[in-house]
Amino acid sequence: MKIAIDVDDCICNSLEWDFACAWYYNKKNHPDDKNFYYTIFHSAPEIFKFSSLETEKFYTQQRKFLIEKKLLYPKPFVKEVLDNLLKNGDEIYILTSREDKYWNNDAKKETQKWLKKYKINYTSLIANCLEKGLKCAELKVDLLIDDNPKYIQQVNAQGIRTIILSAPYNLKYKNILNTHASCWPEVYQIIQDLKISLENYKKSKIEKEKQNKGKLTFVEITNKTLINAVRLQQRITKKHCAYLTYKEAINSKNPYYFVYNNDQAIGITGFYVLKDYPEDAWLGIGGIVPSNIRQGFGNKVLKFIIDKAKEKGFKNFRILTNFVENPTSQTLFRQYSDICELYQVEGESKITHYIYSRTLTEEPVPKWGNKDCGFKDFCKKEKESKKIIRDLFK
Repeated sequence: MKIAIDVDDCICNSLEWDFACAWYYNKKNHPDDKNFYYTIFHSAPEIFKFSSLETEKFYTQQRKFLIEKKLLYPKPFVKEVLDNLLKNGDEIYILTSREDKYWNNDAKKETQKWLKKYKINYTSLIANCLEKGLKCAELKVDLLIDDNPKYIQQVNAQGIRTIILSAPYNLKYKNILNTHASCWPEVYQIIQDLKISLENYKKSKIEKEKQNKGKLTFVEITNKTLINAVRLQQRITKKHCAYLTYKEAINSKNPYYFVYNNDQAIGITGFYVLKDYPEDAWLGIGGIVPSNIRQGFGNKVLKFIIDKAKEKGFKNFRILTNFVENPTSQTLFRQYSDICELYQVEGESKITHYIYSRTLTEEPVPKWGNKDCGFKDFCKKEKESKKIIRDLFK
C-alpha cells in the first residue's frame, strides 16, 4: 500500500507550539485584544486575526524559533508504526506543505534533518506541497494521513481514502472516504483493518464479475428509445435529464449508447465534442445504475467509449467531473488518465472540479488549462430538457 503522511501535527507536535507562540505574539503586538482564546480554528493567524503581513512575520519568527530551540518532537509511537508499515512492504511518502520561506529557505532540508535526528524512516519526502490532492493522484497513493481539512478535502476529491488525526478543528469533517484516529496505534489498526476490507472487497468483486460474466453489449440510442434513455439516466442520477443531449447525438456521428449486461440495461455512455476544439472527445452524461456499481462494469464501459473516440480519430479524451457528483468514480478516472487538472467552473467556486485527460495518439496530451468547456451551455440545455420532459408527461 502507498501511504502519504503529513508532518506538522501528524508526525510531530507542532500544533501546541502554533498556539503558544501565537498567544505570545498576540500579547506583545496586540495587548488590547482580549478575545484571542474564544474560537478554535486550524490556523493560529485565523484565530488572532493577523493581517497577511503579520502572518508572514509570525510564521517566519515562529519557525526560526522552533528550528533554533529544537522544540519539535515526534508524536508517541509514530516511529514504531512507520517502521512496521515499511517492514510489511508499504511505501511511505511524506508530503508536507512546509514552505521554504518559513524554514530557513529550504523546507525539505530542514525536514530531512529533523526526521534523521529522530530516526524516522520513509520512502520519499516532498516539501512545499500545497496541492496534496493532485500530488497524491500523481503518486497513485492509496491513503493519506493528515489533520488539515483543506488537504483532506483535496485528496478526497481524487477518490483517495484518508485517516484524519483528530484535532478540535477537524472533528466535524466527515466523509465516506475518511476515518478519524486519536493516536498512532489507532492509525496502525485502521490501516490493518483497511487492508483486510480491501482484500475482501477484491474477492467479492471477483465473485460478482464471475456471476455477471456475460459480455456487455452497447446499443445506440435512437428516436424510438430516446424517452427510455432519459428514464434510465434519471435512475443513474436524478440531477440530470439529458433529453436534448441525447436527441442531438442521435443525428450526429457520435451517438450515445445503452449499456446492456445480458438482457438488462445497466447504464448509458457516450461522448460529446466542443465546436471550437474538434480534436477532443469529452465523456458525456451517463454512468451505471447504482445497483450495478462496484462490479467492474464502469471499467469496461469507460474503456469502450475511449476506444470509440480513438476509432473515430480524436486525439484526446477528457472528463470534467467533481467530487460532490462522482465521489466513487475518481479512482477509475485516474486509472484512465495521463494528467489531472483543477478546473474553475464559473459560478461554482465552492465545488472542486477536475479535468482528467488522456492521449489517444503517440503524442502527449496537452493540458486544458481553464478554457471554456461548454459548462454554461450544458446547464442551459439541462434546464430546457427538464421543461420538455415535464411538458411531455403532464
